[in-house]
Amino acid sequence: MKTLLLVIQLIPAVINLIKAIEEAIPEAGFGAEKLKAVKEILQASYGGITEIWPIVEKIIAIVVSMFNKTGKFSIHLPLTEGFDRHNSTIGGSPGEGM
Repeated sequence: MKTLLLVIQLIPAVINLIKAIEEAIPEAGFGAEKLKAVKEILQASYGGITEIWPIVEKIIAIVVSMFNKTGKFSIHLPLTEGFDRHNSTIGGSPGEGM
């Protein structure tokens, strides 16, 4: 339950961080770097993020997918390399997901 509450509390900060990074670096092709920046910023802010990173990473994929599908990002830019905005999957190479 403690993890759930922490993750719920982090969601607004993660969303704001995603928006800030996309605004600062709107170019496509830097997904891996953007994800790394999110992770490093969260690690610098909260050392315990490593324990819940897999959950946070999934939340990031969901948020980016939603932003892409709804047009929140004016150009469909993946936050993570290989993020497939059409099926919202996570994988290791372009077209397969994160």
